[in-house]
Amino acid sequence: MDESNLEIELAESITSAMVGDLWEKANDILESYPDSPIVVNASNLTFVDISGVAFLSDLQTRFRPPGAEISIIGLSASLAELVPPSNIENAPQIPRGE
Repeated sequence: MDESNLEIELAESITSAMVGDLWEKANDILESYPDSPIVVNASNLTFVDISGVAFLSDLQTRFRPPGAEISIIGLSASLAELVPPSNIENAPQIPRGE
């Protein structure tokens, strides 16, 4: 894998039936390239169950050194509302209660 172009492309859905394999793949990439930025392409993603929300949330909150952030691109607005928006490109601004 080219270290300057590390990308995880997500399928149309993330469910409990498949999330274990996806987490393993993501962890392998993250551990193999600890100092490289990772792009998660969610352009094809249309459905997540609670395990998919947990997976995306984990990626959003995982500590990485400066310059090695995890960015999620192409996530639909409806799915982006389910996960923390910190590294989601073009994430909608969700009003928070006061």
